Amino acid sequence: MSIHRDLRICDLAIGSDSGLSGRVRETAEYLKDAVSPFPEIAVVLGSGLGDWVKELPAEAVIPYGEIPHFPRPSVSGHGGSLIVLNLGGRRVAVLAGRVHLYEGIAAEEVVFPVRSLAAAGVRFLITTNAAGGLNPSLRVGDFLLVRDHLGFLPRQWSRGLGWDPDGRGVWGYDRRMGDHLERTAALLGIRMLGGVLFWFSGPTYETPAEARMVQTLGADAATMSTLPENIAAWSAGVRSTAISLITNHVVPDEAGHTRHSEVVDVARRSGENLRRLLEEALASWSKGVE
Repeated sequence: MSIHRDLRICDLAIGSDSGLSGRVRETAEYLKDAVSPFPEIAVVLGSGLGDWVKELPAEAVIPYGEIPHFPRPSVSGHGGSLIVLNLGGRRVAVLAGRVHLYEGIAAEEVVFPVRSLAAAGVRFLITTNAAGGLNPSLRVGDFLLVRDHLGFLPRQWSRGLGWDPDGRGVWGYDRRMGDHLERTAALLGIRMLGGVLFWFSGPTYETPAEARMVQTLGADAATMSTLPENIAAWSAGVRSTAISLITNHVVPDEAGHTRHSEVVDVARRSGENLRRLLEEALASWSKGVE
């Protein structure tokens, strides 16, 4: 990717905020100096899904605290490092941990890492998350391939989340990437269903009434992350998709409360399946996606 396209993507993703633009440029330049060439594929790991990364040899491990302007996670189960490694024969930039809007962080800071990756040359983004299953067909440990989303994000956030003044649209998920991941999951015998992800702002889990509402609207699972990142990626010209790990069932008419520690435990146990899925999908990436 040329420096001219890097800067054009940076400007599209940021809008007219010159201060934010300058910070993204500075971060992107740092990343490209630290890792050259910077990978074209990036993965964001959700709650508890990053433990397997520690077992693989890494080309580079950069703590978020060393990356200029990078926000640092404060939630249990989220690491705080950018790790460059080889998966399936492809160099990949892995963000082990993310920040959320419910941590009291502004929208533009939540998507700052994705914007910086886009400006550094990333062309493909896979985001992952832990999610509560709303569709009765989903079992704990299954994956949901996000084909679309529901989320009442205020429309005035659109610039903060990567609004494109040229009107190219920001809400989609790349079909070829999704198809390739679904085929790979079937090949490996990993349960994955395509569906719709609902976004809650958090930090509390959904109430029974909210769960009934989003089931009625057609959501298959619910999470507190991912949508802002995919919106920002799409508007920056990065092809993106999302995978949810179903860590618990959301059953509106049954008593019980979801605990974050339980969500993280399920995610850690399912991390090996995510690794297998990513390795196999990336091994045939050029044929299935590019």
